Amino acid sequence: MPTTPEGPGDRALSLRLARAVLGVHLGFVGWMISGLLLTRERPVAARLHLACTAWGALITSATALTAGAIVCPLTRIEHRLLLQAGHPKTPAPLVLRCLPAGVQRHLPPPAQLRWGIAAAAIAVCAISAVVYRSRALRAGSGGA
Repeated sequence: MPTTPEGPGDRALSLRLARAVLGVHLGFVGWMISGLLLTRERPVAARLHLACTAWGALITSATALTAGAIVCPLTRIEHRLLLQAGHPKTPAPLVLRCLPAGVQRHLPPPAQLRWGIAAAAIAVCAISAVVYRSRALRAGSGGA
């Protein structure tokens, strides 16, 4: 598969697809963060949410540990599509593309940012696991 599309129509399609993948990526991150609030009385959704938070914690930790050599598959797809659309070789990380420029100037260096994101993902996973365990124990004992 060539890295540079043939014409402007191909570039526009690649850019639209990259934006769609970014939307899916943001939706996944939103689900990781807020899924705990949406899964009460829904055990299947709770299991799915816990699996998603575990994946998020795993992939963000791998990204931090490898200094960005291992990244989320959605990030890889976004980058490839952006390259095909004619964007620079190293597009900014997801978190930077979604923040206003004024906020971006005050962020820590990339390595610290990767570790901070990994810590946040691990915390979301741990909190979710504790809450789900508490819910299961209450349900098992006949509690609310």
